[in-house]
Amino acid sequence: MTTQSTPSSFTAGHTRPLAHRGQNLITILLGFWLMIGLFVDGWAHQHLPSTLETFFTPWHGLFYAGYAATAAWIVFLISRNVRRGARGLAAIPLGYEAGVAGIFLFGAGGVGDMLWHTIFGIEKDVEALLSPTHLLLLSGMQLIVLSPFLAAWKNPDRTQDAPRFKAFLPTLLSATASLSFMSFFHMYLWGTTTVLHASPAVARWEAQGSVTSALAQQYNLVAILFTTVLLLVPVLLMVQRWRLPFGSVTLIFGLNGVLMAALGLASTPDISTLALLASPLAAGLVADALLGRQAAQPRPAGIWLLGFVTPVVFWGVHFLCVALLYGEGWSVELWSGITFMSGLIGFALSLLSTPPSLPRPES
Repeated sequence: MTTQSTPSSFTAGHTRPLAHRGQNLITILLGFWLMIGLFVDGWAHQHLPSTLETFFTPWHGLFYAGYAATAAWIVFLISRNVRRGARGLAAIPLGYEAGVAGIFLFGAGGVGDMLWHTIFGIEKDVEALLSPTHLLLLSGMQLIVLSPFLAAWKNPDRTQDAPRFKAFLPTLLSATASLSFMSFFHMYLWGTTTVLHASPAVARWEAQGSVTSALAQQYNLVAILFTTVLLLVPVLLMVQRWRLPFGSVTLIFGLNGVLMAALGLASTPDISTLALLASPLAAGLVADALLGRQAAQPRPAGIWLLGFVTPVVFWGVHFLCVALLYGEGWSVELWSGITFMSGLIGFALSLLSTPPSLPRPES
């Protein structure tokens, strides 16, 4: 990625400055502060509900401080370009227009959230994940942390299409943060922390009757398929733009897995659940290996194979870990079938992202 970031450093067809790697890295590290603040606030909602009767809590302080720091940094980048003579949109680094919009969206969501809590009280459980003001905050956070990703995506320098891992790190962290925000707001449907198919859980649900048992089973099946979609979307998007360096998918899946495992430990303090991290790590390594075998211009069949194999490995290892830790409570038809179904979902997504080549008209 180019290291030029002044208004005089024009790109083909653009008069916009480019943020260099170090600036993008600072942006996403500050974005991680914002994200960790959100996860800590989620932990507090689960463990310390009695301290959340007001908007003004230490957890909100950490969260909003992350926002303030990230917003201040983006404003600094823009103001520096203004001092160098750029005006209007030309002062905003390429890709960072999303971050500017995110700053305003988040600010509006923060004010709205304070008013919401004053009028309607503090949300509980899933209410907090579906509150309109919280979804406005989510939209703002997504736009902010995606700024480095969009900066790399819009960079017209074609020599950056096959980046090295170190140079690509801000983009990978940006994609990871975006995925993790979505994971957090869908924690009630996250397949790796919704383990209702372990033998003790199945016995507990069956003791409550066939209807309850069936609902728990179907809920977990849906969670697995939903998680498959969220995990694959960023990967399938990125392979359309870059030749990913080895370790990219492992980093995204692994870091997201650590964050969601930490959140799961907040509600169920069982350290053995950390063994389930083997699942995203294994799937990430397999995906990286498959991508490493691709030519400079990946063929559609290679992307389809990636879409099918990655979720099969992910959930296959997941079920193996659950079986070793707790015993698998589902029948072989259920756990093997949903694993295969996740592969079909991944194949369908890869087919949408990389359709077969259109036939050339005969001359």
